[in-house]
Amino acid sequence: MRLQAVPGIGPVGCKQLIERFGSPSAVFADKGILAESGLRPDLAGRYGEEQYLRWAEDELEFATKRGIRCISYLDPGYPAGLLQCADGPPVLFTRGAIRFDAGPLVSVVGTRGMTEYGRQCCEAFIRGIAPINPIIISGYAYGIDITAQRTAMSLGLQTIACMAHGLDRVYPAAHRRYEGELLENGGYLSEFPRGTLPEPGHFLRRNRVIAGLSPATVVIESGERGGSLVTAGLAFGYNREVFAFPGRVTDMQSRGCHQLIRQQKAQLIQDAGEFLHAMGWEPEGGDPDSHRPTRLPEHLEPNEQSLARILRESGSRHLDDLAISCGISVSEALTSLFSLEMMGLVRALPGKCFCWEG
Repeated sequence: MRLQAVPGIGPVGCKQLIERFGSPSAVFADKGILAESGLRPDLAGRYGEEQYLRWAEDELEFATKRGIRCISYLDPGYPAGLLQCADGPPVLFTRGAIRFDAGPLVSVVGTRGMTEYGRQCCEAFIRGIAPINPIIISGYAYGIDITAQRTAMSLGLQTIACMAHGLDRVYPAAHRRYEGELLENGGYLSEFPRGTLPEPGHFLRRNRVIAGLSPATVVIESGERGGSLVTAGLAFGYNREVFAFPGRVTDMQSRGCHQLIRQQKAQLIQDAGEFLHAMGWEPEGGDPDSHRPTRLPEHLEPNEQSLARILRESGSRHLDDLAISCGISVSEALTSLFSLEMMGLVRALPGKCFCWEG
């Protein structure tokens, strides 16, 4: 932590120094050795300054009082995904009940300007992968990020909010209302010490953490520019799996996803079943010849439960019949059927008919 506080030393340089000298303490042992190592004289002279030691001691004291855990990349509890990244943070700060080894990690990102289609895709995707008990990673931002994390919390899944500032604050402030629930099953993670503000450059650094933590990044919706594409590009550079949901060719908020697919940086997926199949994470007991979920998920909305039950028993029905049987409007039926389709449980047929696929 003291080493990281020295201006001019980034994550890569910090790790290189520790690797060269054998341990963090050894780096500070002899200024002469530092100067001879080829380090810039002005930087070498700063290593022994007491202000950085005092800063590190104060930071540790603050973390202890606030229940913040400090994890060095040399510690056994450091996440394996970031350990494989050369530019991974030397130190992580976490708050909450984060358990990196409690399940497969999945990064879910997307636009802040989420559409209704994006919301439905996001919620259906999280519900669809819930049987494997994943850990959902995202950036706690408006739109797709918070939708993914709120859905995960509603299902009792662990979720990790990667922040672009110190853990002495929560940004955006509107999301403070989710803090208690998040801390109970997951929590906040940041590489930034207290007092660090959510400045633009920090979000780019945060994105590499989201990309590096998990073996798979899923882009739900994205315009032609934005942080989601940056995260996807970083994940692709880390040789991680990248997936994207398509939209209509006229949808501005799907152009980024189409771009990733067109550039062969992301695999096209239409539902959670396809994602699980591609990752080899299908729940045990499923049909080995199919990537579709074989059991009805436990956490369906009431309308989805009714529609799924009818289609499961009858095989296929017309949209109007389904709406009448469930006592809901056609538009409500279509919304719920879309969610079920995204989970791989139903399939749309010509003539406004739907059949059971589960």
